[in-house]
Amino acid sequence: MKTLFLFPAMIWLLLNVMSVSAQENHVRALRPLEQCTLVTDMSDRIESVEWFPLRFPDGSALEYLRKMLVLPDGRFLIHHQKDVACFDAKGKYLFSMGQASTPEEGCGLIHDICMSVDQKYMYMAGRDDVVLCFDLKDGKLVKKIFLKDSERVYNYYDIAPSAEGGFFLYTPYENDKEGVVEGQKMLVQFDSTGQEVGRFIMRPDYVLPGFMISQACGNQYFVRVQGGDNAGYRVKDGILQKYCTIDFGTKGIPALYMYTNEQGGNIQSYMRADYFKMPIFFSETAGYFYFCVCGPKAKEYYFQYPRGEEKGIYWEGDQNGMVIRFWASDDEYFYAITEYGLQDYDVRTVDPLLREIMARIGLVSKEKLKGSQFLKIKFKD
Repeated sequence: MKTLFLFPAMIWLLLNVMSVSAQENHVRALRPLEQCTLVTDMSDRIESVEWFPLRFPDGSALEYLRKMLVLPDGRFLIHHQKDVACFDAKGKYLFSMGQASTPEEGCGLIHDICMSVDQKYMYMAGRDDVVLCFDLKDGKLVKKIFLKDSERVYNYYDIAPSAEGGFFLYTPYENDKEGVVEGQKMLVQFDSTGQEVGRFIMRPDYVLPGFMISQACGNQYFVRVQGGDNAGYRVKDGILQKYCTIDFGTKGIPALYMYTNEQGGNIQSYMRADYFKMPIFFSETAGYFYFCVCGPKAKEYYFQYPRGEEKGIYWEGDQNGMVIRFWASDDEYFYAITEYGLQDYDVRTVDPLLREIMARIGLVSKEKLKGSQFLKIKFKD
């Protein structure tokens, strides 16, 4: 029986290794500071902007947005401070899953969520030893998957779907060890029973534990580039693939900077260092590939490439007010959520995307824009 069980696990591992290896010579080589042109006006680049307020049945607003997933029928999931809430395509609240809504399910702290490859279920990475599976039709708990590696020494954070009902879990570092651990592979693959079947992506440097996996069109998941290594990966149809390299040249943060600079690993000095750090918030539609970067002095920069091309644009974020980031995407739209109202918007903002979005909305009253707004942004082809 043991031999029969290991056979499919070996096939999954072989498929992943072959997929990553086959793409080594066919990945996109992106050099954003050389290939992208700074833009300060987005008025001729955006086709449409749609928006509506996000509200819960009790009237409360969104608290601490952690993740957004777009479902194939237009519904979307919001992983926030309390639990995971499901809304219809127009922002009507439908139901919640996890922590606050169903404490009897015992998921504890919710780390991350993803959709299964067939897009019928949501996987929730809860406590370190369990993944919960919910039916997306009604939000009911289907099963608990307990991880079987009792000698594991990792804390798992983000999750992506794998083949045959399995999943990948991402661990930035071993328990109580924030320094680089030689030989540690960060992406661990499990089958549908919670049995570990493979480990991928060597950890080269400091990893900021947050927003490490992002959903994009076609239910693909981008695994963000790490400090000390410019390779980026994605999980598509449950298979891990090397997708691109992102190189900031001499402006990229040096390897091991977090541990070797004079600040002695201070996170604030790391984020404000005079370099471009690890890309984050990856997203992609049928037409565009997008990511955000923390640059010098902790200023945010947003890069956008036409899909498959090596020339693109970038724009600067605004450190003094409202922030617009893309949290997810489908074939047509990028999705953003404002966590603040109009009172936080400054018409003098340097962020051209924010300025154009607010112009499209029409600078409506503060009352109408009070609280979180759900945004759908479509760029011109």
